[in-house]
Amino acid sequence: MESGPIVPRNNRGVSDEEWDSWIDFIFNEYIVKDRGLHETLKTLQQRNHNVTETQLRANLTKWGFQKNLKPKTWLYINKTMQERASEGKDSVAILSGKRLLPEAVRKKVNRNREVTMAIWLVNTTLVVTTPNKDPTEEGIIRGSRDQNDESRGEEPRFNDSRNDESR
Repeated sequence: MESGPIVPRNNRGVSDEEWDSWIDFIFNEYIVKDRGLHETLKTLQQRNHNVTETQLRANLTKWGFQKNLKPKTWLYINKTMQERASEGKDSVAILSGKRLLPEAVRKKVNRNREVTMAIWLVNTTLVVTTPNKDPTEEGIIRGSRDQNDESRGEEPRFNDSRNDESR
């Protein structure tokens, strides 16, 4: 039985030289044109069908091409921009060589902002106050709801009957 010549299979898929020749093309597609990973991958596979997603991801990391940042990084960006603003300096954020629009930065910073306890506790029934010298046995503050709130269609407020003299 005759067989054709044995052609060694390239397990790496694409050579480093070929990847390096595509760096500008990938930057333009992935970063400048903001194409997704899979869309960029399909375009590259038209050039060389051996391109894999794993290889593309590895090269994007190697070249520092990224689109997404961790929440702590956005908090750092926010802090740095606030410090610069307090010094009277304008700021821009540049990610992977691309200037981010101020509105995009604002959205991402707000999305990843740490929620402080003060903001989180707004509209709750928690009250921080000076302790009563004679607390109830259960440690519960006994109060009443203001009936006027309900008649106006408003959410009832809890009134602390201990602190009437403070009003």
